Amino acid sequence: MGGGDDKDVCVLLQIAQDTQPYVVQLRKTFPDVTFIYYDRPAVASFKDLPRDAAKLVPKDVWKKTKYLITLANFPDSLDLVPNLKWIHLSSAGSNQIQNHPVYTDTKDIIITNSSGIHGPQIAEWTIMNMLIARHKYNQTYEWQKQHLWGPSANLSPVIDHVGQRIAARVCSAMGMTVLAYTASPRPTASSRHDNGFIVPSTGDPDGTIPSAWYSGTSTTALHTFLSQSLSYLLISVPLTASTRHLISTPELAILRRSGTYIINIARGPILDTDALISTLNSGPDPSTGNSLVGAALDVTDPEPLPKDHPLWETRDVIISPHVSGLATNYMERSLKVWEGNLTRLLEKGEKGMWNVVDREKGY
Repeated sequence: MGGGDDKDVCVLLQIAQDTQPYVVQLRKTFPDVTFIYYDRPAVASFKDLPRDAAKLVPKDVWKKTKYLITLANFPDSLDLVPNLKWIHLSSAGSNQIQNHPVYTDTKDIIITNSSGIHGPQIAEWTIMNMLIARHKYNQTYEWQKQHLWGPSANLSPVIDHVGQRIAARVCSAMGMTVLAYTASPRPTASSRHDNGFIVPSTGDPDGTIPSAWYSGTSTTALHTFLSQSLSYLLISVPLTASTRHLISTPELAILRRSGTYIINIARGPILDTDALISTLNSGPDPSTGNSLVGAALDVTDPEPLPKDHPLWETRDVIISPHVSGLATNYMERSLKVWEGNLTRLLEKGEKGMWNVVDREKGY
């Protein structure tokens, strides 16, 4: 990197929080990089993204761009960005880019995501919904609105039960047994180490909290894990072709037998919406007498959820509009990932970077 016209160019094309204050700091940290900032208003869903957002960037700027920081807006063609080397996504997932030429037609452009920045706030959202479900808060809140001192007999007793790393530490502290399920085996301590970005002093970077690790990509492996009498199932896997409807009718039948509560903070299509509604409305399992306790959904399929969709009225379902990961310092953390990765890229190359998306795996 040099000075003047030889500076590397980084374009920030955001639709999230105001990024400008952090850009000022980046300019101080990396004086040999030219940061060019374009802002867009926030939208409710990827589907609502302005189609012309990338057109904010003039062609002469695209031509010089080496780094791109964005949520879901990309140059229309590879011809516009002959010098593009790295795209950093301000989201944890990468499904929004997987049909774009910058993903499908080249392997030379590094893609990283912001996985790990959402941990603290999603952990709070997860624990909140666990407690809401087990203590029947929604029922008591309805009574409050009706000025009704409801009969305690209508509330089933709270079971004294003595996911992803986001809530593992808190769940463990609450006396729960934490089980982990991953696609690839994690038989050794080193394989359980989390090499991605983690907010300092949070999470489980060494992978020591789960008392057991399950793995596999087969239906049999998944069903073995789901059959462990789970009180809660926290879904936090990426959306890929192989994880679409990963949890559907057969899996929900297993969870129904255990009386499981489902929490989805990942992507809506991972959980089969129609199958979830059907299972929740089907009553107790005849062999155990248990019912699926309910579901807390920060993501839905479709998303946004139409006003007349039956999921809104399905029993014991809590829905929030994909907000569990939001925080006042969201973009600050995302840019911390980028900042750390630029240093790692210059010192160690791509293999030293956090959160590099594997195009073959889709995450």
